[in-house]
Amino acid sequence: MQKAHYFKNKGQLIAGTLHLPAGRKPCPGVVILHGFTGWKCEPHFIFVGLSRRLADEGIASLRFDFRGSGESEGLFEDMTPLEELSDARAALAEIRGQRRIDSRRLGVVGLSLGGMMAALLAGKERSVKSVVLWSAPARPDKLFKAARPKKDLKRIQEEGRLDIGGLYLGRAFLETLPGIDPPAELAKSRAPALVIHGSGDEGVPYSHSGDFLRAGKARGIRTERLRIEGSDHVYSSIPWRNEVIEATVSFLKETLV
Repeated sequence: MQKAHYFKNKGQLIAGTLHLPAGRKPCPGVVILHGFTGWKCEPHFIFVGLSRRLADEGIASLRFDFRGSGESEGLFEDMTPLEELSDARAALAEIRGQRRIDSRRLGVVGLSLGGMMAALLAGKERSVKSVVLWSAPARPDKLFKAARPKKDLKRIQEEGRLDIGGLYLGRAFLETLPGIDPPAELAKSRAPALVIHGSGDEGVPYSHSGDFLRAGKARGIRTERLRIEGSDHVYSSIPWRNEVIEATVSFLKETLV
């Protein structure tokens, strides 16, 4: 079953979609986190495909738009990693509270910036028992500064916001990044982790996946990496898309079901 699902965080409405497997028995639940300027379906509807495959395998999922993105309330320029983490924690509480969800079997999947948020969520919430990172940035501050011209960095500091192609990015986003260490947060988690990354990713270099892999393995807890040969940042071909979805579903089945 698939249905629209709305909840609130900090007084603002968050738009989501809840997928439940057939039957009535208790099932695991997974929160799915989109990337920077993304939304709850993501490119070529990869999140829709993931949620439906999870439901086929007896796993519920909640994918949603962070506040300021998609159909959720709020302004994009107010978005920061800490605000998105707050939304992710609210979503985890929301799926945990659903009648059919077994609160002992909760997971998180995230793409790009959402992958970073998944690592942060796993580090903060002990109830997360499985985590899958897609194209996640391990060094967000350096990555963002390297991707933007110096004039843009100066403008956002002086004017408080920057037009990034039809959306304003607020200065608070930039100021928050130096204090965030996603691999260190993953290292605090006791959840098994799967790190997926395309070798041809030009948005977040493949080397970032190595930081997560090392942090995860140092815990002595199951941590694996899947290299999608030649793939771009969002797995935009049918073979890449299918490989990512099936690997994610298989890992979540093994660690949650």
